[in-house]
Amino acid sequence: MVGIFKANRGMIDAKLYREVGSNVYLIYSEWESMDAFADFTRSDDFKRVTALGREIIEGTPRHRVYTEINMGGR
Repeated sequence: MVGIFKANRGMIDAKLYREVGSNVYLIYSEWESMDAFADFTRSDDFKRVTALGREIIEGTPRHRVYTEINMGGR
């Protein structure tokens, strides 16, 4: 699944985490820009990843987007 992410333009890194003893997963992905991430969410690869996710997770998938704020060395 992470390999599908990493094949996309603008992808910096991706990791798949699983909670011990459950079917709770977290995919952490880092992108060069919000545009690169948005392009991915409109791609066939995104559809493949979400289809795979539905096979292994409990409940409805949720997406949260966090942005890095550069505080100028503070």
